[in-house]
Amino acid sequence: VVPREPKRLVRVLSDEEIEKIIASINPTTPFGSRLYAVILFLLDSGPRIGEVVSAKSPDLNLESRQVRIIGKGNKERIVPFGSRTGKAFLQYIHLHRPSPMLPEYVQLFLSMDGMPMTRGSLSSVLHRLKKSSGVNRLHAHLFRHTFAVKYLMNGGDVMTLQRILGHESLEITKRYLSLSNAQVKIRYDSFSPVDRLPISGLRRFGNKRPRLTS
Repeated sequence: VVPREPKRLVRVLSDEEIEKIIASINPTTPFGSRLYAVILFLLDSGPRIGEVVSAKSPDLNLESRQVRIIGKGNKERIVPFGSRTGKAFLQYIHLHRPSPMLPEYVQLFLSMDGMPMTRGSLSSVLHRLKKSSGVNRLHAHLFRHTFAVKYLMNGGDVMTLQRILGHESLEITKRYLSLSNAQVKIRYDSFSPVDRLPISGLRRFGNKRPRLTS
């Protein structure tokens, strides 16, 4: 069954917007290193903002590039991430992650004073990133949409995407198929090989249908 087209096309982050976001972060500072790891994690794996702040350091496996997270309904799942995100995690943990204020604070992402980050504090950080990057439509869930659409556009399958995103129903995940198809059409319109050919004969026809000769 072909999924119905969404009522409104979600315009995911473009490559240019992602470059602006990344360029506005200085990963060599404690604050920037943490933010850089968070942003790459959001783009690379599509977790919800609550899943990011609740992720625990002991559940991160840098060798297999996976992290165990607790999602909606207190359900746990294993989320993979790529090598670049793994390097960002490694740099943050070994160079910039502060010592926890209390031993029981095992959350992966800590505030500068060693307290666990909250949804509110991460939302505030992302709000400042929106201003510094100039990507004014930026919000946390847009990273999740962007991950899902780009994953499918790059050849990922919808069943695996469902497991990564933690959707209970495949129908929810299938909405991204329509979005990815729409994004492919948008990109195609910009890069149509024939439309970009410098052939004057093609321009001459305009909207008229050329007469075929035998």
